[in-house]
Amino acid sequence: MLKKLKVYMNLSSISDVKRSKGVSISRLTRTVARRLVPVAIISALLFTGPLPGTSFAASDVDVVDLGVVRLADALEAGEITSVEAVQQYLDRIKAYDKEINGKPGLGTIVTLNEDALAQAAELDAERASGKVRGPLHGIPVLVKDNINTADMPTSHGNQALATYQPLEDATAVKRLKDAGAIILGKTNMAEFAMFWDTVSSVHGRTYNPYDPEKNINGSSGGTGAAVAASFAAIGLGTESCGSITDVSAFTNLVGFRPTIGLGSMAGVDYNPLGDAIGPLALSVQDAAVLLDVIAGTDPKDPWTANADANKPKSYVDSLSDTSLKGARVGYVVAPFGGYDFIPGTESDATLSVVDKAVAELEAQGATVVKIPLNRSWWNTYAPADASYWATTGHEDYFVRTKAEWPAGLAALTEPFDKINFGDIIAGSPNMEKTAKEWVSWDDNQPRDPVGFPAAVDARKKFAEGVDGIFSGYQLDALAYPTVAAPPAKVHEDPAVLIDPEQVGTHCGWANYTGRPVVTVPAGFADDFPVGISLLGSKYADAELLSLAYDLQESTRNRKAPKLTPSLLAGVSSGANPEPAAMLEDIKEHWAEVQIQEAFSKGLVTGDPDRKFRPDEPITRTEFIGLLVRTLQLQSSNNGLSFTDQANIPEWAREEIAAAVHLGIVTGYEDGTFRPNQSITRAEMAILLGKAAGLAQDQRAELVFTDSDEIPEWASASVLAVTKAQLMNGRSENRFEPTAASTRAEAAVILERLLGLKSE
Repeated sequence: MLKKLKVYMNLSSISDVKRSKGVSISRLTRTVARRLVPVAIISALLFTGPLPGTSFAASDVDVVDLGVVRLADALEAGEITSVEAVQQYLDRIKAYDKEINGKPGLGTIVTLNEDALAQAAELDAERASGKVRGPLHGIPVLVKDNINTADMPTSHGNQALATYQPLEDATAVKRLKDAGAIILGKTNMAEFAMFWDTVSSVHGRTYNPYDPEKNINGSSGGTGAAVAASFAAIGLGTESCGSITDVSAFTNLVGFRPTIGLGSMAGVDYNPLGDAIGPLALSVQDAAVLLDVIAGTDPKDPWTANADANKPKSYVDSLSDTSLKGARVGYVVAPFGGYDFIPGTESDATLSVVDKAVAELEAQGATVVKIPLNRSWWNTYAPADASYWATTGHEDYFVRTKAEWPAGLAALTEPFDKINFGDIIAGSPNMEKTAKEWVSWDDNQPRDPVGFPAAVDARKKFAEGVDGIFSGYQLDALAYPTVAAPPAKVHEDPAVLIDPEQVGTHCGWANYTGRPVVTVPAGFADDFPVGISLLGSKYADAELLSLAYDLQESTRNRKAPKLTPSLLAGVSSGANPEPAAMLEDIKEHWAEVQIQEAFSKGLVTGDPDRKFRPDEPITRTEFIGLLVRTLQLQSSNNGLSFTDQANIPEWAREEIAAAVHLGIVTGYEDGTFRPNQSITRAEMAILLGKAAGLAQDQRAELVFTDSDEIPEWASASVLAVTKAQLMNGRSENRFEPTAASTRAEAAVILERLLGLKSE
């Protein structure tokens, strides 16, 4: 990987990583201050300490909200091992999954991989020897419990199937393992993935880490809660209608349901009318990494026949934080696919948050078109008597899956030589009555020869209408609230199914059309997460993820839940650590107070080992990027003409171009830019003076004891920035113009520049 730059900004949120030609830049983020919104320091913790007996991993790198890309970088840099990462995740599961403060824990994990630490050690040894299997080497992943794993049971959320053991991994799981992933465990889900709620007869209720009294949604609720609480770096789920996206919206995650047929469903219990497999992730980048691994043609799944021909070389490489510029995005508020629902006043707070996200789409250069959908359109493409579901011969899963059956299960009801839903109902005394009723409809029933084709036709008709919207308005994507209603509340008896009370889903837009959809955190309404979805065109998954990435980078709405704070000593809740605890090496530093202030506003953060390294130099690329973003200068697409511009990281070129275009920075006389060279204090003075628009008085005299060492070309700028109190002299009233500027100085100057800007 490319040499990592040393300035971290916004470490509390998702890493700014953009991969180009297989390299990773993770130490300089590219978006702090398009919006200079202070990052609030958490004032109180809901958890007073780890559970007794919790064993802590040795590394200082905290896995809270770390995700895939940043963990991969830390593993590569030797800042943490896979064993240490796995141990941290196991510690967090132990601390928060069964009990929190005397109340039920999150209830996410059905089965843990007993060999996870041994597998991590093996992967660490391979890395040390120079072997890396793939982009997920040593990364812990959690998998929904309807996806087959040969080394752990697959319960489908059902009590009778608690020990149902497939003999082969699902194709997606095999691809994860081939890429180096550690399958840490299996997550709770709604019984047979049937509900917008996550309560099962095998494991009970999964609680939302943002508010345990409110719905986690479903059916991939165990995966969503676990990823949100940093029980693993990422999770794999499945979706018929909202099971990935609605859950992700309620857990402040990125959820991606790919184009139908892009990822193999072989080894998964799925509905052949339109299920998909996809990631629940902390960032769009993380989701793209997982999609790079699982997408592709699989001979075991005929649906994927066209996948290889329609996927890019890399979904990660396709991400751009300027992709919204010039894009056309439609916007509708039209819940469809769930219970009938027309938004009323109860949705005002949710829709207000989504409206702000839509405004951000426009702010990033997209044209947003509000799509009118009149009754005539609905009557034509989604008439009230249309049926989108039918009996599918669901029990066929047990026929086609090689597995060890739970002892005696098949003998509970006729026929006695195979598993059917009658057996499952009889063997599941904890099964909720609605779940029993729904699965009984499929007991010993083949695919409905009339209803199934009718459902396919109804879906084709709706898809035709959506195609017309995209072509008629020339859309790149269609935006809508992922869930246009507040979360349902958990009953006093947690076993009560709240699915009928959870309304507002838009899941039919993707499920009935086969189009890809991604949900991105839009913000919070009444302290509860809200998501905005972008629906794309079939097999335009890369373009859709890139639009979502641009929105994510301009908003940064991901926040770790306060209920499950860090277990590392001295670190506060989740993604917003207290500066004094997070930045271990600034105590008693001359700039400690200023660095803490800059940190609290999200302007700077520390390295993964919780150190700031205040006295290390800052490069020209790093400082110019900080300057452009702090002043919210418009990025530029103008080309650069430096002789060494190939050395300028791709992600930094637009910012440097903006600074060049505005006359803030120029190259050297030999035509070079020298992007990785430390910036001197004299150079910093010039950049600050120009960027802040400070008047420069050539007649005034400098008062530093080394004024004669300040180059004539820099003297007026030095005077201007010192008069504006952006920069001072160093010890003994020396300015030291040729000395390298440090990270501490940059943090102090950014803080002062913000103060000057606000004045």
